[in-house]
Amino acid sequence: MYQFFLRFQSIIRAHESMVPAKLYYGTTRVSNAQMNRSPYSYDYNPPEEIARYLNNTDDTLTQVRAVDQNGGLLGVLNWFSVHTTSMNMTNQLISSDNLGYASLKMESVLNPGTLPGKVDIVAGFFSSNLGDVSPNTQGARCEFSGDFCDNQFYLCDSGERCFASGPGDDMFESTRIIGNAVFEGALEVLNSPGEELRGELAVLHQFVQPANETVPRYDTVNRTFVEEEQVSGCYPAMGYSFASGTQDGANTLNITQGTIQGNPLLDTISGIIALPTPEDVECHAPKPILLATGRANFPVPWHPHIISASLIWLGGLVILGVPGEPTTMAGRRMKAAVGDEMERRGIEPRVVVSGLTNEYIHYVVTREEYEVQRYEAASTIYGPHTLDIFINKFVQFTKAAIEGEDVPAGPEPADNRNRTLSLILPVVLDSAGLGRRFGQVLDQPPASVRRGDTVAVTFVGANPRNDLRQESSYVEVQRQELGQWTVIATDANWETRFTWQRESTILGTSTVSFEWVVPTDAMEAPHRLVYYGAARTLLGGILRFTGITNTFTIDTS
Repeated sequence: MYQFFLRFQSIIRAHESMVPAKLYYGTTRVSNAQMNRSPYSYDYNPPEEIARYLNNTDDTLTQVRAVDQNGGLLGVLNWFSVHTTSMNMTNQLISSDNLGYASLKMESVLNPGTLPGKVDIVAGFFSSNLGDVSPNTQGARCEFSGDFCDNQFYLCDSGERCFASGPGDDMFESTRIIGNAVFEGALEVLNSPGEELRGELAVLHQFVQPANETVPRYDTVNRTFVEEEQVSGCYPAMGYSFASGTQDGANTLNITQGTIQGNPLLDTISGIIALPTPEDVECHAPKPILLATGRANFPVPWHPHIISASLIWLGGLVILGVPGEPTTMAGRRMKAAVGDEMERRGIEPRVVVSGLTNEYIHYVVTREEYEVQRYEAASTIYGPHTLDIFINKFVQFTKAAIEGEDVPAGPEPADNRNRTLSLILPVVLDSAGLGRRFGQVLDQPPASVRRGDTVAVTFVGANPRNDLRQESSYVEVQRQELGQWTVIATDANWETRFTWQRESTILGTSTVSFEWVVPTDAMEAPHRLVYYGAARTLLGGILRFTGITNTFTIDTS
């Protein structure tokens, strides 16, 4: 509901603030913010295809900026291929990760003196063909020895866990480094003249049922469709290597990447949920099916049978809306096929893949990568020809956009809104605890701090789910100016961290910790930290309260 509210509000505000504008397009390469996490799979693609590209990741950052009639910047949209997994699995804070950092930094540069979410010029950073692309550029290494993991299965001879890490000393520093690299690339394009996008605007959308689709196979070497060789999609299913995780987030199950043989015990256990049919097994081969999600329907279908595919024609730029995570080469094939169709029509090809669009269907890999059955292939839920279906659709959409035609709406997806279940229990009670009051400061800040220091305080708190503080903040950093307190940072700023900790479930007591890293340009003025909370009472009501720390100063000497 919270995400729905934010999307609804953003759509309304965008609609109400529409003005005539020009669009400018540009690209650059960002070479220090990614690495391929499945090079073994990538190298299974045809050598002729691999030879067309400089490396095994798509390091192009694509940007579209909107400028009003007076030349004023309205917004900046960026696409880049990297997983937002700089923050590892030990992180328990809500985070938009590296691309979120890039967005925050660009918006702060374009809107000086503003708070996050309270800006006029919006900077969006979107995922492209990121399926096999990691921000953890130090590579996959064994936990204790530091040796590189086996390239195919990502195993260690010593039995150690295999995981990757980023360029920083910790996950926060890695997030900042990768996010800053993407930000700098975007700023470079923004400061260049750019190419004005002129011409038609069109949006094409179709619902697609992969299991009912039969399309000609796409020959990537010759870049043609083989009409005499028809291929089809499958009912959704997850393969064994899905359960292995990746070096960005491995799990503890005894399943490795590249698993192409099932396990009778696990098959029996997963069969309790749903059994794959012989047709499913044949369709998904060589993937061994771990979860037949297409046959599981309680309380709702575990995976969608009808999915979204879309294309936006933006004055000669084609944006391909993929509802999942295409790998590097899968995205390149989509762009090549659509670009070839544009060239045949005398149009310069400008194509960008926009991943994770409208819904989530896990991954999309090439047919060759599917054979290897690493994590991304095992997570390609509609079978080995999923990519062929998308390529066919996008080429059809491109033809329709050029000719000014519509595409059929496709089959109507199921409406499961009234069938969903929530396993999140309601908040029953909050208690300050004996001899304490809500908002009481348990750990005060020192009287004076220096730039670069971390100010850490603790309050008597309550469950933050009692009030989501929509478009507001749980905590604020305030500075005194001319006798008035001004908010200079919230829980959305990169330099702040807000943590809620339950002390006793039975008594309902909890604390809130708030950290603020003092910026290097902080002013020598009185500061304080403020916490806004809401407690659930014994009778079910909500008690709102505020906690305020002592004032402290910043030593700038």
